[in-house]
Amino acid sequence: MLSRLRTPSRVVGKHAHNFVRCMAVEPSMKDVFADKIPIWQAQQKEIKQKYGDKILGTCTVEQAYGGMRSVKSMVYETSLLDPVEGIRFRGYTIPECQKVLPKAKGGQEPLPEAL
Repeated sequence: MLSRLRTPSRVVGKHAHNFVRCMAVEPSMKDVFADKIPIWQAQQKEIKQKYGDKILGTCTVEQAYGGMRSVKSMVYETSLLDPVEGIRFRGYTIPECQKVLPKAKGGQEPLPEAL
């Protein structure tokens, strides 16, 4: 079975016309998050270092980021509701989200996962 598989060097030549090379023009969502995650991790680390011993109701900042065992609380990002521009998601208005977020092939609106 393995002997029937062609290596890339054998594909070039008379069969090269059967293959199309696809290259992404924009970075993938995975690449975008890979760039942002270290920044978010550094921000969380800084918050924990500065405020880790501060009390948040019945728990500390360290507990909020460290597992939340038996603690009723949550860390999250909220959207911003501007009275003139409307709701913003991570700084983007709805029309801006519609322009920049990925869409399904032939689709007009962003994918739900993109939001």
